[in-house]
Amino acid sequence: MSTYDLEGIRHVVFVCLGANCRKAGADLVLDELKAARKELDLKATVHLVRTRCMDRCDDACNVIVTPDTCWYGEVTPKLARRIAREHLRDGTPVAGALTYREDGQRLRDTGSGRPGKPLR
Repeated sequence: MSTYDLEGIRHVVFVCLGANCRKAGADLVLDELKAARKELDLKATVHLVRTRCMDRCDDACNVIVTPDTCWYGEVTPKLARRIAREHLRDGTPVAGALTYREDGQRLRDTGSGRPGKPLR
């Protein structure tokens, strides 16, 4: 097991590898993010994290970018490449692909994802 120095990291990207996201191509999405991170010279500023289920299975494959707290749904390898280029490198979230986004105080539905059940 490795421990990484996170000094200088600007974005942490969580990629869901739950069963439904894997069926939707999460492994390919993660591979594309890794390749884009290397090609765009983002290894010093972007840390990728594999997660288990994020409980947003209807939006599979799910990706979260922090500290911007942007949730992306239905991520494909092509969209992963756009997220790397536009959001992680250029600082502009890919608006049409966002399912949730923080408004400064809490997450807000962007209308792009499928509504889920409220947590109680």
